[in-house]
Amino acid sequence: MREHRQYSESFRQQALEKVYTRGSGTIEMVADDLNMSKGTLRNWMKADKNNAPARSGQWSKRPQDWSLAERLQLLKESHGLEEEALNGFCREQGIFRHHLEQWQAAFVTGGARTLVSNCVN
Repeated sequence: MREHRQYSESFRQQALEKVYTRGSGTIEMVADDLNMSKGTLRNWMKADKNNAPARSGQWSKRPQDWSLAERLQLLKESHGLEEEALNGFCREQGIFRHHLEQWQAAFVTGGARTLVSNCVN
C-alpha cells in the first residue's frame, strides 16, 4: 500500500520555487532531492499554473540572471538575518540560500569575473 504523506503549504511553495528555479535540473531531480513523488510535484505545478495571474512574474528572474550589483545588494540585505527571516527573504526574491552562499563564495574568492564570463557566454 502506498504511503500518504502530508505536506505543509510552506513546503509546497518552497518545492515549487525550487522546481521553477532549477536551471538545467529535471523535475525528477528536484523531486528526488526533496524526497517526494515526482507525480505530486507535477500535480502541484499543474495546479499552480491555474494561479499564474496571481503570481505574475514572481519567478520570472532566474538566479543566474541577477547582475553582480544585484547579487551584492542581496548579500548585503540578507546579511545577519536569522534563519526564518533569511528563508522568507529568499522566498520573496525567488532564490534559495545556496544561491546566496554561492554568490558570497564567488565574491570572496574573486570568482565574480568567472560569474560574469559565464553570463556573457
